[in-house]
Amino acid sequence: MTAERSPTNPADDLDDLADDPIDGARDDERALARELSSRRWTPRALDVGDAPASDVDELLRDDWDSPASHGDRDDGRDDDDDRDDGPPDPWDVPAWARRPRVDPAHTSRLAAVCVAALGVILFLGDMLGWYEAAPTPLGDDDPAFADAGYELEVLSGLAQIEDASGAEQFTLGRGLRPGERIVCDDATRARLAVGSLGSVDVRPGSALALRSAGEDGTWMLDLERGEVRASIFAAPRLFQVGTPAGVAVDLGCMYTARVEDDGSTRLTVEGGRVSFETETRRVLVPAGAETRARPGQPPATPVWTEANAALRKAIETLDASAGSWSSDDAAALDEADARALDEVLAVPGARHSLTLFHLLDHPRRAVREAVYDDLARRVAPPEGVTRAQVVDARSSAARDLWREELEFGW
Repeated sequence: MTAERSPTNPADDLDDLADDPIDGARDDERALARELSSRRWTPRALDVGDAPASDVDELLRDDWDSPASHGDRDDGRDDDDDRDDGPPDPWDVPAWARRPRVDPAHTSRLAAVCVAALGVILFLGDMLGWYEAAPTPLGDDDPAFADAGYELEVLSGLAQIEDASGAEQFTLGRGLRPGERIVCDDATRARLAVGSLGSVDVRPGSALALRSAGEDGTWMLDLERGEVRASIFAAPRLFQVGTPAGVAVDLGCMYTARVEDDGSTRLTVEGGRVSFETETRRVLVPAGAETRARPGQPPATPVWTEANAALRKAIETLDASAGSWSSDDAAALDEADARALDEVLAVPGARHSLTLFHLLDHPRRAVREAVYDDLARRVAPPEGVTRAQVVDARSSAARDLWREELEFGW
């Protein structure tokens, strides 16, 4: 005899196997079927009686929470045999203990923002000196004062250090003092730290002397020959580099100064501004411009570094015709000066106002008149600045007011 089994309810098969003799079924199989059948969870009907439909949910909840509905019943079985045969209760885990869903994309964006913010903080801290130890104040009469000012780092070769008498000195383990000289041969490069203001790179074949180390309010070097590149971030006029042709007064910038064997100097500004000064003339050199000077002569009118040879030659001609910049010559221009002036005025653009502005103080009245009229067409002078003030009176205050307007184009 073969028992028919339900194709849709496997639980019925367990009952048949447990209660009916089945051909081929062993005793151990029937025992296992009886055990599984006894542990099968059978939903029981809940009599709601005449309860309103609105109370059915409450009745179901009360019935589900009762111990009998979860297998906590006294049916003669051991506690170890108790089973939770019902479906899982979603309220078994408190809401506060449930793990929230984390969006990986949101986590990645948050991490990137945090890393970027940390990088900005570290960069600003380094620029503002947050991580540097505060220097110990030193008095002017303290012998360690000068040692705390300059510090030399030899990048290649061997730098020679000399005192005021020319005797070679050894500087291992200490700073440099005012009065000492640094001499680099053609194979030597060095870097000079200027207190907390910045540094000066000393190129091969250069010689410079230390004149002051901040004790009188300024830091000053004398470049005797060769080339240096200064990177200074300080208040205007705090750092200066003297040359045989004039003084480069730092206004907070980066620039290169080169002195040839005859003392002629070339100043090229890479960032910020530099005022190159002599007793007779002062020129302002912004980033991207340059000027030249010779010993005993006023510095040349500044030009942009990309200026062509024709413009440079014209500027050189006009500067040579100036003679003494403190004089006032009303004579007419000769043919060479007139051609040079035409060459200068023919350069287009408001940026060319850098060169034109410095010609407003030319001692030749004819140059001042022509330059004023041309410059006024490019950038109008501010209110209160008149032609008479600039051309006739040569007022430096009027020129400075106009320069403030012109600098926006430099």
